[in-house]
Order: sequence, then C-alpha cells, then structure tokens
Amino acid sequence: MNAPANTSPSTQAGAVPGAVPGAAPRTTPRIPFKKRVAQSGVYVLGALVVLLFAIALVGDKFVPYDPLAVDYANAFLTPNAQHWFGCDAMGRDLFTRVICGAKTSLLTTTISVIIPVILGCIIGFISAWCGGWVDAVLMRISDMFQAFPHLVLGVAIVGILGPGIINAVLAIIAVAWIRYARLTRSLILTLKSKPYVATCKMNGLNDAQIALKHLLPNIAPHVISMAMLDFGYILLTLASFSFLGLGIQPPTPEWGSMLNDGRVGFAATPHLMVPPGCALFLTVLVFNIFGNALSSRISKER
Repeated sequence: MNAPANTSPSTQAGAVPGAVPGAAPRTTPRIPFKKRVAQSGVYVLGALVVLLFAIALVGDKFVPYDPLAVDYANAFLTPNAQHWFGCDAMGRDLFTRVICGAKTSLLTTTISVIIPVILGCIIGFISAWCGGWVDAVLMRISDMFQAFPHLVLGVAIVGILGPGIINAVLAIIAVAWIRYARLTRSLILTLKSKPYVATCKMNGLNDAQIALKHLLPNIAPHVISMAMLDFGYILLTLASFSFLGLGIQPPTPEWGSMLNDGRVGFAATPHLMVPPGCALFLTVLVFNIFGNALSSRISKER
C-alpha cells in the first residue's frame, strides 16, 4: 500500500523553508521618501567633494596652458574658443589658473583643517580626562584666543609673522583649534562617566587604549562633521589673506590672489574676477551644504 502524499504547507512548492504555516510573508521595511532623498543627497554631495579634490590633485596635468607663462599679446583677452575664461593682465590663461588654483587652495585648506583637528582633539581630551587645574588652565587659554574675532586675530598674526603661505596656515591653526578642543572636551566629559569606561579601567586598559579603542570612535563622527562645516570657512579665510596680500604670493595661482589681481580693472574687465570668484563661491557652497547634511544625518542616527 502506498504511503499518503505529504501535503503539509511547509513542503509545498514555493514555500519558504522554516516559515510558520499561515504566517504573513516577511517584507523588507520601506524607507520613507524624505529619508531616501536625504541619504541620496549626502551621497551626491560627497561625490562632488571627491570630484573637487580630484580636480585639485590631477587637474593641472590636463590644462591646456602653463599657468605661469606670460604672453602680453593676450593681455586682458576676453573669453573665446581658445581661452575659455579669457586672459589676465599678463596674458596668462584664466581657465588654466583657476584649475591650478584649486590645487593650491584646497590642499592648503586641507592642511589648515587637519592640523587644528588633531591639535584640538588632543588638547580637549587632556583637558577633560585630567580635569582639575589642567582643565582650568587649558580652557582659560582657549578663552584668551576666543576673545578676539578669528579673522582679525588671524590677520594680526600674519601681519606680525609676515606674508606667506606658511604664516597664513599658522594663523589659521592658532585660531581654529579652539572649536575642536571645546567639542572634544564636552564629548569626553559625557563619555568618561559611562559604565563601559569604568569596566575598561577594571580590565587593565590604560588611558591611551581607552581613548583610541572606545572614546575616539564615538567622537569621530562629530569631529568630522564640524571639520566639513569649517572647511568652507577656512578656505574663505585663506582666500581673504591672499586677497589682502598676506597669504599665497604671486605668481602662484590661487583664487584669492586672482581676485586681488582683477579688482583694479573690474569695471572694464569683469572676466578677471568672475571665474575665480565663482570657483570659490561654489566650492564653499558645496562644503557647507555637505557639512550640514552630514551633521543632520549624524544627529538623527545618534
């Protein structure tokens, strides 16, 4: 006699193995439309930031002219098919100088952001972790620097040290580390009271191990978000130094110094200031929007 056919739902064709009979099929939760737009916006802005750095790193390899080559026959030449942005007072191609200026501006700004971030995080961690008189002294020093407007203090420092790219970067470092020190201090003061920090100490971890393995990963998103927000401001500050003749010196192509070169004859030759001005404006805009989007996403995830 033949055995009866197995007609249980779990063995029927198309049944999911391990599924509960009669249960509703599992579905992947749908992401709200606004959240998807916000996520895609962060990715698009991140791609634009990567594109800007790619132009800064390799753009000078593909420009059609030498950014320093002087040709007085093309002085004040308006935009045309050969010179897309025209030429400056010395006949140098403006398109080439704007692209090469991206390397100078962005790489200098990157250095001026990274060093204050590292310095400020170290000072903020020491201040919060040690406490007592160490915290009081470090915070009073930061209060002294914060008592002056950053741009005014930066101009004063460059004026004392003398014009040049190194002195401009040192001036930025002197005024930019304070924000990261205070942010790191506030975050560490919150985290050091958590139970897992006491557990790490009981397990024999030293301060460096606790900082690198447990505290740094928790504060890194906030610090990176602030760095992205500060990038545009520092880029604008360095361009201001160059515009005033205190930063990067001619003939090195840099957006601030190019604006200074074109300001005298702006009424007659506006094409000298428009390309570097637009490049500076759009770059600052991209970094500001990306920093805001990144900060909003980190805040929501936290």
